[in-house]
Amino acid sequence: MPLPVSMVAKASLSEQALVLLDAPKKDIKELSLAVESAAKLTNICPVLITVLMYTESTFKKDAISSKGYKGLMQTDWATMKWADVDTLYGVKMLTEKLEYSKGDLHLAIALYKGGNNNASKNFADATLKLYSSIKLKCKNGN
Repeated sequence: MPLPVSMVAKASLSEQALVLLDAPKKDIKELSLAVESAAKLTNICPVLITVLMYTESTFKKDAISSKGYKGLMQTDWATMKWADVDTLYGVKMLTEKLEYSKGDLHLAIALYKGGNNNASKNFADATLKLYSSIKLKCKNGN
């Protein structure tokens, strides 16, 4: 059952996004702490991190893709145990892609999702559309 609206409004941006994206209730606190910590260290919006995590693994620490990418952020290396470590690693990879793309968020997400190709650009489109939608629904702005 979702949290009451009054509780969501008092929650951090990552907690709000996790609730809106239907993250497992038992994992919300741990995932929120991981996202907020990575956001502070990298200056990446916590809602974007949460949406990226959702699109990569639907919040499953033990997710493994058909190409062998693992964990919450679907990286080549993941502990699949520590949400904070795996989240920061994925977000650091995203910051590298942002530097490479000279701040082009769409291209950075496409690169994160597999490269500068049509399939990855479509994944980036979907991720950014979801990000815009979730960000609008979060109560704290940002």
